[in-house]
Amino acid sequence: MNEIKATYSISSRDYHMAVYYAATFRHRIALKIFVILGAAALLCWLGSSMGFIPPFMLPAYFFLGYLIWLLFTIAGIEHGILKYTKSKDNSLFKQMSVTFSKGIMKIDTPYNGKSSSCAIENLACAFELTEIFLIYFNAEQSIIIPKRALSGSAQSELRSLLLNTLKDRFASRFGYDSLLPQRKKSIFKFK
Repeated sequence: MNEIKATYSISSRDYHMAVYYAATFRHRIALKIFVILGAAALLCWLGSSMGFIPPFMLPAYFFLGYLIWLLFTIAGIEHGILKYTKSKDNSLFKQMSVTFSKGIMKIDTPYNGKSSSCAIENLACAFELTEIFLIYFNAEQSIIIPKRALSGSAQSELRSLLLNTLKDRFASRFGYDSLLPQRKKSIFKFK
């Protein structure tokens, strides 16, 4: 395996993307219920306005309750982001480097003089988003690696490394279709 090294600084856009992805992942069931309730409320409204069913507002009330919850959740996320960006200990816009070699991930942060390393196989999980790799050490600690800090071949190597080491603890929707195991053919025939 070649050494993969990325030297970068995290932008506020990278941080926003990581925080919102984590929040979406954490609240995925509630968000699915929100969408289902929205569709049900719309169908009830259309059905009652066309005279097919009597007015039935219960799904709309539940939908409004979830909408209020969603707005408070987004406000809480934005408040947390603002609080982090204003703190002295934030890592935004500060130079750092991450190196992957021989099964170890090493993180160097020259702005505070710290360095740490971790075996890649001991990582909790990793995600590849459109513009970043999001790597979790545990439920509370993660690191963001922007794709702009890696060349195209380095991105492919990192993706392959994470896929082969973490297996089902790595998720990506971008650019590794040829690395996925072949899926079983469907028993259904489509014309």
